[in-house]
Amino acid sequence: MMRLQILLLFIFLIPQVAYTGAEAKRFNLGVGYHSLEIYDVTDTYDGLELRGLLLSGVYMFTDNIALNGNYYTLNKNDLVSTDVGGTEILVRLGSGLATIGGKLYFSGGYFREQWDSATESNSFDGWQIGGGFGYNWEGSSFDMLLHLRDTGDYENYLAGSGEEIATAGTLSLVFSIRF
Repeated sequence: MMRLQILLLFIFLIPQVAYTGAEAKRFNLGVGYHSLEIYDVTDTYDGLELRGLLLSGVYMFTDNIALNGNYYTLNKNDLVSTDVGGTEILVRLGSGLATIGGKLYFSGGYFREQWDSATESNSFDGWQIGGGFGYNWEGSSFDMLLHLRDTGDYENYLAGSGEEIATAGTLSLVFSIRF
């Protein structure tokens, strides 16, 4: 509940700290919602859904190329509580990344995460590919990103006998301040 309150605080404060100015904005610092969903081919595994908070930093080299780093914490509470902490490094290629107005981009990169439960701890890493879109205002920004992840490490840990993980994907909604 505390994470939701912090997220809402940032969402409502971002427009308040936006300022006007003619200088170029090359850096975004933001907070948002992040989810991870994992599904198998045979539907015998019900799927796994984790949700949480994301902190994001983006540096725009040009209006078409940017580097994005994210840190996220996710949680799954059912029979066994699982806490996940992870990082992502992504390259964005698209249009409108640094200028005011709409933006659309392809992104890809690397993720690394640590899963901890009461009984065990596991690390996962791999490549991901996807894209996003959003809008830049003078002092703030919004992004929605969708990525598909390499399922190799997830399969080794989550898939049972005769099962195969078909899809692992993330959704991120990020509100940022532009500098």
